[in-house]
Amino acid sequence: MTKQITTQMAAPMENIYAALTNSTLICEWLCSDAQIEARIGGRIYLYWQTPTHYLMGEFLEVAPNHLNLRWQEKGQESQEVQIYLEQNNDLCTIRFEFEKGISSQLEALLGRGLAVLESTQTTGFHLDTLERPMLGVSIAGLVSAENQTQYGVPIDYGIAINGVLAGLSAESAGLQAGDVLESMSSIKMTDFAAIQAVLGGRKAGDEIPLRFYRQQTLHTVRATLKSRNLPAYPSSLAELASQVTQDRATIEQELEAVFAGVSAEHANRRPSPKAWSANHVLAHLILSEIEYQAFIAGLVIGVELESFTSNFAARVESTLKRYGTTQALLEAFKQTNAETKTQIQEFPPEFFKRKTGAIRLLLNAEFYTAHPRQHIGQIQRAIAAARGS
Repeated sequence: MTKQITTQMAAPMENIYAALTNSTLICEWLCSDAQIEARIGGRIYLYWQTPTHYLMGEFLEVAPNHLNLRWQEKGQESQEVQIYLEQNNDLCTIRFEFEKGISSQLEALLGRGLAVLESTQTTGFHLDTLERPMLGVSIAGLVSAENQTQYGVPIDYGIAINGVLAGLSAESAGLQAGDVLESMSSIKMTDFAAIQAVLGGRKAGDEIPLRFYRQQTLHTVRATLKSRNLPAYPSSLAELASQVTQDRATIEQELEAVFAGVSAEHANRRPSPKAWSANHVLAHLILSEIEYQAFIAGLVIGVELESFTSNFAARVESTLKRYGTTQALLEAFKQTNAETKTQIQEFPPEFFKRKTGAIRLLLNAEFYTAHPRQHIGQIQRAIAAARGS
């Protein structure tokens, strides 16, 4: 039994084609993970984490206005699927033709995805961003039995908080850098998806119970959920670069103030055999900025960076040895920040026209001050320990 799904949206056909044939771009509106080779015989694999679903197959025909695929979704027969694109003035028509129909689960996922695609193409914002409240945290990692002593908490699960965003739900609830989120609305935070499992379906103004550890002490609060602060779309790549990097100069000044009058011995001394010295933290911040550059470059070319290694001991040590002194590390940090701004200014114009990529950069930049400022506290503690030893 064949089935058709047709929709229209105000977007250039080439943008829709790219959103259907690029692994990074298709994840911005449709699925959790993807592997796509848009060529005859090339593979397609799409995966949804919530609810768990997948499909896999190959491209049989590839043209700017037509894709023919053979795929098999979870629990279904293999079939051919045709996707047709047609531009009529400002509107692009997208038509899916399914040889043997479509499962109710995939139909729901595709329906939501197409609504998200329209939102990203017209406003740059994912529908989740527009509709759902935001907790407003940057995440340090998952707590486990292996690392719970690192976070100083009596539980072997939870989400460690690296920082909070001003004016959003977490800050209003009293969360701060170093806390470990234990549960929200009675759902234990055993993985990152647990946050969205709680926030999904809720709206700004809703209240939920929230439990978190600050070291050994458990705190229970009522958190009022708040909407995300939405940035205005920039007028140019230069403005985008300025907006993304606007807080970096302040961070640089704060770091210089922390290191003022600190001896080389104290800057290099570890508080304990496995803990970072103040200079180790500077090396980590340099590596974090370099990896941020790789991340934003991936948004442009469509191969998104998924693994960050700025905590990897060998990389931190090699960066520390490369620059040697605190002053050289501070200068390298400044230069790396300047390179980030220049990189964005030099992006191809096509990227700026793809609103969702620019918006992702702006939203990601919200977390920039939370990360280095949390580490500034770590630097202060390391210096104090070195002076007191």
